Amino acid sequence: MINIETLNKSQLKNYINSTEFGRDKFIPISIHRAISHINNPRASEKDILLLLAYENSKLVGYLGVLPDYIFFNNKYQKIGWLSCIYIDANQRGKKIAQKLVVKSLEVWDNNILLTEFTAPAKRLYDKIGEFLEIPSLKGIRLYMRSDLQSILPPKHTLFAKTKPLLKLFDNFFNLIFDIRYLFYNKRIGELKLEYIDKIDPETEEFIKEKQTSELFKRSKSELNWLLSYPWVITKKDDKCLSEKYHFSSIDKSFEFISVKIKNMEGKLTAFIIFAKRNDNLKMPYCYYENIEDVVSTINIHLVKWKIKTASLYNDAISIKIKNSISPALFKKQISRNYLISKKFKDKIINSEPIIQDGDGDAAFT
Repeated sequence: MINIETLNKSQLKNYINSTEFGRDKFIPISIHRAISHINNPRASEKDILLLLAYENSKLVGYLGVLPDYIFFNNKYQKIGWLSCIYIDANQRGKKIAQKLVVKSLEVWDNNILLTEFTAPAKRLYDKIGEFLEIPSLKGIRLYMRSDLQSILPPKHTLFAKTKPLLKLFDNFFNLIFDIRYLFYNKRIGELKLEYIDKIDPETEEFIKEKQTSELFKRSKSELNWLLSYPWVITKKDDKCLSEKYHFSSIDKSFEFISVKIKNMEGKLTAFIIFAKRNDNLKMPYCYYENIEDVVSTINIHLVKWKIKTASLYNDAISIKIKNSISPALFKKQISRNYLISKKFKDKIINSEPIIQDGDGDAAFT
């Protein structure tokens, strides 16, 4: 018989410090991800953060929930994002995933959203029948440098065997491709870039002015929480057990970089939070009044950091980049899909929601 246990903030804290944590062949959350959940300023003490499925006292699956607020009619509504779901491969076919999702809907009173789900997960959510799709977030992916050594091996074992050759190919062609950077106008002289570790008062006021129509309005404390408690850490900072966690937890490098963009008169015209993982770039949050300054700043860092790929989910910025001169070798349109509980149908479907790239758990990975 499958038994599902739920953990709130204090229970999660006790769990990761208990002898029970780590005893199974997999863990339901990394320690640094749990600490991030516990420090989430939008999480109350009673919010359920983790659901654990047991069979005869053996952990067989889990589901994580990220507490958040959604903004309707000048009021905040508490919601939870389904941020991960995993079932032991030896336990599949017992409808454990379905039980976990149904239980999450129960404890969260059907106030559930999710994104970046797999095709099998989408079939599960459709089967449960409690979710509907909302308009997808459009974006663009920029391919900056050759990276066949990372792209091809997961697709076929033949490519995995030839990875050293693919690496040589990448190095050779990138020497040629990077020559174009010498002739690219980076426009650095027209902008003043200021890198900050925390949201300062000037940036806080600028953000408030630019987020009036957003579904998830991030305050200073929430953005600082994002910057301070990442879900991916570098291997050298990893303490233990992360190899037993199914989801992304450690990597060679991961960092958030916050940039204030000012014009020559010193006026703040944009603010960007970049997420740089190895040589790949994302832009979780962007607030601006001059889109040209944003695009120029993105291009500056694509070149400066020798980025391989950049995935940017922002309709207006994506269109601007698509139709502008860019240092990218290739541009591809992308989209991100969202599901939301049916109880929000009238509030979402009949509006034009503005969602930032990093909303939900997308910023953390």
